[in-house]
Amino acid sequence: MNNTELIDLLNKHPIINKELNDMFCGNEEVIYRWMTKPKMPLLGRTPAQVLLVDSELVMDMLYQIKTGDMS
Repeated sequence: MNNTELIDLLNKHPIINKELNDMFCGNEEVIYRWMTKPKMPLLGRTPAQVLLVDSELVMDMLYQIKTGDMS
């Protein structure tokens, strides 16, 4: 997924977009890397891949990072 595709995807999910910008201080490069790097809690899929089918899983992961709840 390129940067333009990711921006389009995040624009469809404004709450997740806001959380990412708050969490990563609006650093688009860091957001892009985080969204396109596979994550073990997502069974090796990237948050961008998961966001296409289940935004709640991505939101849950962001909440866990934000609160430090990694259970």
